[in-house]
Amino acid sequence: MAAEITHLVLAEKVFGRHFADKNKKKFFIGTLFPDIRYLGAIERNKTHFRNLKLAEIRNESSFWAGLKFHSFVDENRSRFLRNYPTISELLVAFRGKKIANIDRCLKLLEDELLYKKINNWQMYVKFLDDILSEELLFNIAKETIKKWHRMLQNYFSRQPTNEARKKLLLAMGFPESKIKQSNKIINKMKSNEAVCQLVEDFYDYF
Repeated sequence: MAAEITHLVLAEKVFGRHFADKNKKKFFIGTLFPDIRYLGAIERNKTHFRNLKLAEIRNESSFWAGLKFHSFVDENRSRFLRNYPTISELLVAFRGKKIANIDRCLKLLEDELLYKKINNWQMYVKFLDDILSEELLFNIAKETIKKWHRMLQNYFSRQPTNEARKKLLLAMGFPESKIKQSNKIINKMKSNEAVCQLVEDFYDYF
């Protein structure tokens, strides 16, 4: 699974080619919506889907196309990492230290490195000023949806730092001790040229 900046960056990369007929704001709010589950607001299987084809997603309305594209990204990321010839070797040193959250660390590193792929972050931040009627169909409290939007607005406002990740993960309910550990691992991974190249390769692959 990808994290939120990566989801938005990859959606932006293909929007003009595959989703130009969609309402851009609704599509992007849709593609960010599924991970509201981290707030304990909904079960994962209500917003995540399997074995989706791009052609099926393109036939959906703007919000639902975005929502289902989220799962399409997650599945393609997993497939890429499974097939990447050296992923096990790249991460074995970290896993060897029995760090259980290594996959989350890689996702958050992706967010930091891919942030630069978008120049107009303020447009996406502005999109999140609004709550869509489609979001309310999931029987999630409006205040919870507002909280999710505000969290993302804060996270998108600048390239992720240790402090920005801490704020996001605390709001998602992660304990501070695990967040501190995650930041240490992310900073170590960031100094590894091969891991950083892996992130760029995934962006190019997608």
